[in-house]
Amino acid sequence: MDTEEFQRTMDDLGGKIYVALQERRPVASLALELACFLFDWGRGTPAVRQLIETRPADLSGPQSAGLAAELLQDINFDPGFKLAPHRIDNLKMALQGVQADLSGVRFIDGLHLRFDEEEYGARARVALPGQSLLSSGNGVPAAAGDDPADSLLAVAEEVQDEIADRFWLVWPECPMHKLGVHPVKAESSAWWHCRADGGHFVARIGSMPHAHTP
Repeated sequence: MDTEEFQRTMDDLGGKIYVALQERRPVASLALELACFLFDWGRGTPAVRQLIETRPADLSGPQSAGLAAELLQDINFDPGFKLAPHRIDNLKMALQGVQADLSGVRFIDGLHLRFDEEEYGARARVALPGQSLLSSGNGVPAAAGDDPADSLLAVAEEVQDEIADRFWLVWPECPMHKLGVHPVKAESSAWWHCRADGGHFVARIGSMPHAHTP
């Protein structure tokens, strides 16, 4: 088995475990299969060793699920968008929120996301009308879509940075200080934050009271 086949087998088993965990199905046999596979390739992580050294009957369902989740971390498994479609929904909702704050920028309208599954990780890229990309770099990693607040934060950062690079526009601005604000996460929510006068929150992302209108 060469390296590519090893990676395919690992990703295949990882995907089956991920889906089983999401559907709350038993994962003991799948986890043991992946653990044995990894052990044969010299990857004896704590989760691998515990699984191959413990009789399946001696592991409870929650224990098996916990070890299976550890295995996914051990192999840096990412379900991308195909196995985690909720990420697409969260990122699309995030872009809608960012667009609401962007509505005052007259020459940018109709932003949308393009979702790409790539060898080195799934990405969401912001596109302008007509399919041309606003994202010039790596885009938003798929994992940002796991949490609604993280989705808002990541999409806001992407759009803000790309607008600054392409159009030389500082957006959005703090209505009080007329300075650019920055996306931050606080209390499980994504906010626009102004650093002036010691720093203060301006609004939740998606609820900016006054958009910059060039």
